[in-house]
Amino acid sequence: MINILGWQPFAILVACITIAFGAAAFIFNGAETLAEFIGLFSKTWLGLSIIIIGLGQSPAFAWLCKLRPLNMWVPDIDGQWRGEISSNWPAIAKAHGIKDKDGKEFQDRITPVTVDICVKLFSVSIELRSDSGYQNSKTLNCALRTNSHRGFELSYVYGSSVPEPKLSDEQKFYGAGLFDFSSRNPSKLDGVYWTNRKWQEGQNTAGIITLTRS
Repeated sequence: MINILGWQPFAILVACITIAFGAAAFIFNGAETLAEFIGLFSKTWLGLSIIIIGLGQSPAFAWLCKLRPLNMWVPDIDGQWRGEISSNWPAIAKAHGIKDKDGKEFQDRITPVTVDICVKLFSVSIELRSDSGYQNSKTLNCALRTNSHRGFELSYVYGSSVPEPKLSDEQKFYGAGLFDFSSRNPSKLDGVYWTNRKWQEGQNTAGIITLTRS
């Protein structure tokens, strides 16, 4: 989330809060020497830094993002989402002459998933679970930033595991995805994804993922 706020504005904000609280502490406590004056502001800065980092990395941060002034800058996407994933696997299977277990061509299908998005001040993570339990994914790297259209981009790289893979699948592979949205309080996220599964055989997949709030 710090990518949305920006490091420079964030530092300026912390500095302004420190000065305000430090000035208040000086008025009430006073400082007779320069060393006492510097020490007073140092303690104020340290205390505020601990509070800001502590809140920023706690579950309370998602609640704070719903309040002003944070909700004027950052999107509210923390929480559980229900989703559907479509894949280009039928087209790949047809091109490679791969049939299903009954000897028929694979048909287009939608895979229902549950996605948990966890937003903190210094980190964002995504965990995806297919309703069937066939596949689970966890993010290895995730970033939330603004885009050139005055909206937001949520990009991620993930590792996926398939406990009991079929002949046409792999037990472990990697992928990446991207959501592009404009609302600060979206009720729906539309994105794309791609993987490196069986890329040596030209069978790496891609598709569309759509999420709605649970």
